[in-house]
Amino acid sequence: MKLFFLILISLVFFNCQNKTIKYEKTIIKNNTVNSTFLNQVDDAEKAIITGYLYAYGNQCADTSTNVKATVLKHLQITNECDTNHLNFLSGWFKNDVIMFYKLKNCPNLAYDSPIQNEIKSMTLYRHNDTLKISILVYGLNNSEEKNWISNQTETFIIDKQSFIKIKTESNTQNESNCLSCQKNKTHGKHTH
Repeated sequence: MKLFFLILISLVFFNCQNKTIKYEKTIIKNNTVNSTFLNQVDDAEKAIITGYLYAYGNQCADTSTNVKATVLKHLQITNECDTNHLNFLSGWFKNDVIMFYKLKNCPNLAYDSPIQNEIKSMTLYRHNDTLKISILVYGLNNSEEKNWISNQTETFIIDKQSFIKIKTESNTQNESNCLSCQKNKTHGKHTH
């Protein structure tokens, strides 16, 4: 009888330790932010979301109300160039040479930079210790009058408190081969 209870307790403990985490969450879409999800993210999710906002979005001015500023507010980040926040991101992205380099130059893209990126969508996928992030960015270089659409998807393994990148998928369309950009440009509209 004692053996039965010991086995039962062991099975319950083992099953609790191996809880499956699996989801797909839209963080940003159509200028809408998923605040419900953002208010409950863990450190790995916070790191990947804020890391990609940092890498692809322009710095937020004090009065910014764009989606990046809204996401950062929900994640309780008042200054993305704060030393504590940069150290947090550097720890998680220590194995990603490009991201680690970008974190050394804060802000990555100033709010008044000639290059303006607008984050159109961000989706996070998770299966246990694997995180995948997809981000769609519209960009504009005001000084060169060029625009682009970039769709980036990257997959990481969570290893303790850092990421190991295992896959990258990228698609960038420049103005010359961006059909929707050309259509809107000929009609006097700006897509970004």
